Amino acid sequence: MQHHTEQVEVASVVAATPAVGRGQLVPFVGYQLLTFGQFTANIWILWLTYRGLSLAEIGLAESCYHLGRLVLTVPTGAFADAFGRKWSLVAGAALAAVATGLLWWSPGFWVICLALALDGGAGAFKLGADQAYLFDTLKRESRDNTFARVFAAVLAASYVAAALAGWLGAWLSDRSFAWPFALALGAALLATVLAAFLPEPPAASEGRTVRGLFRLVADGTRIARARPNLLRLIVFSSAFWTAFTLGNLYMQSSLKAFGFPNGNIGFALGVAGMLGAGAIWIGGRVPGRWRSWAVFAGLSAAVAIGTAAQGAALVPFVLAGLAGRECVAGLMEPLLATRLNDETPSEVRATVLSFTEMGFSLLMMPLFPLIGWLADRGGWGLGYGAIAAGLVAATLLVLPLRGGTTKAA
Repeated sequence: MQHHTEQVEVASVVAATPAVGRGQLVPFVGYQLLTFGQFTANIWILWLTYRGLSLAEIGLAESCYHLGRLVLTVPTGAFADAFGRKWSLVAGAALAAVATGLLWWSPGFWVICLALALDGGAGAFKLGADQAYLFDTLKRESRDNTFARVFAAVLAASYVAAALAGWLGAWLSDRSFAWPFALALGAALLATVLAAFLPEPPAASEGRTVRGLFRLVADGTRIARARPNLLRLIVFSSAFWTAFTLGNLYMQSSLKAFGFPNGNIGFALGVAGMLGAGAIWIGGRVPGRWRSWAVFAGLSAAVAIGTAAQGAALVPFVLAGLAGRECVAGLMEPLLATRLNDETPSEVRATVLSFTEMGFSLLMMPLFPLIGWLADRGGWGLGYGAIAAGLVAATLLVLPLRGGTTKAA
């Protein structure tokens, strides 16, 4: 796999990091490349359709994914703060391996639901803990002001790897679905081993009890409620990534309806992902004033326009909407992540970041089957139009966000 510019950028960041940082950053980058995307990412809906599930049933199964993620998101954030971010990453990769194996085997609908619920739990262990690990690694070296640049470089390389893996998995699925599932299972197992060797200072022992986990959740909740900007950022981030994910997932079925073979679907989504990776790289290098509400609102509106275009009746408009949405969201991702981390104290960072994932899952559980139901009855124009309208409404809901960043301890 060739990573070109993004891979060179990650290498340059690693080379510029002091000795202690290099030992932490290199295996972390490897873990991210293995886990950020999956070989089944572009074909899992096609796999379930092949197994005979309707869009409505797939929507219900996807809701189980978000139920698992919802139930575990905040507890796993507290787990990462209490026991160490690396062990949360280990648990996430191991659980992803189990979920992949179950989805591949999947003798019936309820096993599929269980597999997706476990996959949601795997995401809960990883998301938040990865950003917290990177931010605090840099902060220990007094380099937290470089988080946006480093995070964007790692994320861009991860998107490139994900795009290539998704395309390869889709191309191989035209021959046999066994290939992408076997590769995904192997990548998850390798990531589990790699995460176990991530260097990290021992976590404070006083939080390693059930009472300590509850205390971390309570502290994180109190901090989020006491900081209006942080609370509104959490709400906005949850709504933004829900709309983005809905716009991405249903592309598999939408392009299939235009007659695209699996390999071409994977190629189209892969190219869009590569464009998003380039936008992420740029997003990590724009001035700090871009982390303002005016910029977030403008980018959100652009994503809504691209999402609406994905429901067009002509393929060129659909692909242009997909590419534009990926580019704008890619530019947004490091800006939003940096501001969220800046607003959050280190001792509850993973816990507070998990609140965005909890909001994401709360929204995805009803909306994923709802959008599938709308598309079944009114076509993709209605489905994607509803996603775009929802994103605009959510952006207006948090419009009062004002002021600069209050740097957290």
